[in-house]
Amino acid sequence: MNTRGWRENTSADLMAEEQGKQNATTDFITEELKEFDVALPHTDFEEEEEEFDPTSACSWCERGDVLCSLELFDFALEAYEQAIELEPSYIQAHTSKGNLHVQLELHKEAIEAFEQVLVHESNNVYAMNCKATALYRLGRYKQALMYYEKASLLAPDEAAFHYNKAVALAALEHHKEAVIAYQRCIRLNPEDANAYNNQGNSLYKLHFYQKALAVYEQAAQLNPTEPVFFENKAAVLMFLDRYEEALVAYEQVLAFDAKNAHIQMRKGNVLVFLKRYEEAIAIYEQALEHAEDVAIYNALGRTLSEQERYEDACAIYDKAIAYDADDPGTYWAKGTLLWRLLRYDEAMIACGAAIERAPQYKDLLRFLTIEQLDDTSSQV
Repeated sequence: MNTRGWRENTSADLMAEEQGKQNATTDFITEELKEFDVALPHTDFEEEEEEFDPTSACSWCERGDVLCSLELFDFALEAYEQAIELEPSYIQAHTSKGNLHVQLELHKEAIEAFEQVLVHESNNVYAMNCKATALYRLGRYKQALMYYEKASLLAPDEAAFHYNKAVALAALEHHKEAVIAYQRCIRLNPEDANAYNNQGNSLYKLHFYQKALAVYEQAAQLNPTEPVFFENKAAVLMFLDRYEEALVAYEQVLAFDAKNAHIQMRKGNVLVFLKRYEEAIAIYEQALEHAEDVAIYNALGRTLSEQERYEDACAIYDKAIAYDADDPGTYWAKGTLLWRLLRYDEAMIACGAAIERAPQYKDLLRFLTIEQLDDTSSQV
């Protein structure tokens, strides 16, 4: 386990503005795309009925928008279909239908709807962006990137397109290009904290830790209420061996959620690097009160071993195994500890269980054999 705690899904890799509401999900990792806001009319339904023209595609589309605002999605879809039947080239109906499919997370259907927009208006950047978003959510990153690039070329001053292009590039591990795309987004929208944060993610992947730290700090300054920015900052500080600063950053994250077991474990890891073992043990125990996790058990077990509390460490490893009987790292940690205690038969049973679950551990057995020989010779 990487005790320094780099988290692969640190932020909203994708941001969205759907129906005027911005959504963000975590992980480094939950994750929406920036999309243009589509305002839905909030007209009184009875008043709309009085003015409704059943022969007008526009009227059917407006009815669909009203039904959508009332969350009557099946009826809204029927209204959009009726509008399209009356006027197949009516772009707004196809667009609204696509937006509804996006809202319902029906991404394949959304792609089909936005493709119809592009059939009738090939340079419609909104449809390009939305189609790319749906492709991204289906994991079709290369195709998504192609449409984001087209949209950003047609509307080079739209920051969201550069942002989304950067997200697709990062998903394809093209981090150098992603950094450039995020920078273009930032030039157009210097208040976009998520762009700074995600640029930091790509800089980190490129091992530009100081630069990553700088943009994470910028993200935190722009939006000091987003805990993940401080978490990312702490992770980079750990890699830079700046443990005291990392500790402060993790404490800032815990100020938002004092019972976050994941962050408590990260804080405990920092305390271990600072050799503040008793504090680390206490925070690991607190974390386990909030959430059982094999990683926390193992971190606690290692720290107890550092304190030469071997029996306590063995007991923790047994709890970890009871919680997750398939984790090879726990068996290996228990086995190596038992080996240090000269309890070789028990150690080999635990190490065998680790090898059974992860054969690569077999390569480490020779180190245990050497240690056993050293211990035996010292007793002669």
